[in-house]
Amino acid sequence: MVGTDVSREMIRIGQRKGFQYAVLADAYHLPFADGTFHVAMTNRLLHLLEDWRGALREIGRTTQGWYVSVLERESAVPDLELEYVRGVEGRGGNTKRPGLYERDLASQLSPDRIVAIGRFGAPEQASHTIAMLEKRIFSSQWSVPEEIHRDTIATLRNRFHGVTIQTQNEIELAIWRVGRLLDFVGIAPSPA
Repeated sequence: MVGTDVSREMIRIGQRKGFQYAVLADAYHLPFADGTFHVAMTNRLLHLLEDWRGALREIGRTTQGWYVSVLERESAVPDLELEYVRGVEGRGGNTKRPGLYERDLASQLSPDRIVAIGRFGAPEQASHTIAMLEKRIFSSQWSVPEEIHRDTIATLRNRFHGVTIQTQNEIELAIWRVGRLLDFVGIAPSPA
């Protein structure tokens, strides 16, 4: 198994956790020959990439068999991420992500197979979610002007102070044949 990341720090973290083969590379220029791998996998990657189709083409170039992705569907009541989006957009801001969530890829190109992993949920304090939103850790926040961001966070703090959120996550693995994936993104697969 070989991992790649564009961040040196993430490579170091992977190595500290025992990941032996980690390569510094970006998703658009993988340093591997055509068809090097039988399976490629991403998790929470495509929504970070403006040219997510280009990344899938490169993944397909280096992979001869299957592309696998973790699909995570999250819900929360109340949904503070949705409240943040409404607050930003109500103030004239934009919360468009650079790319496409893997779960949305599955709605555009149905997987060849889906394997259910499980569901889990837990109560969480609204203050925890608001703190994460305040740090701008979500790609939908990257283009939000600072003043709009600050005002939206302040509104969320006032509205949801002391509230407990009930979260629910559903995890699945989606599996596509690389040939179908490459057809979808506009390039025919090379012969194996």
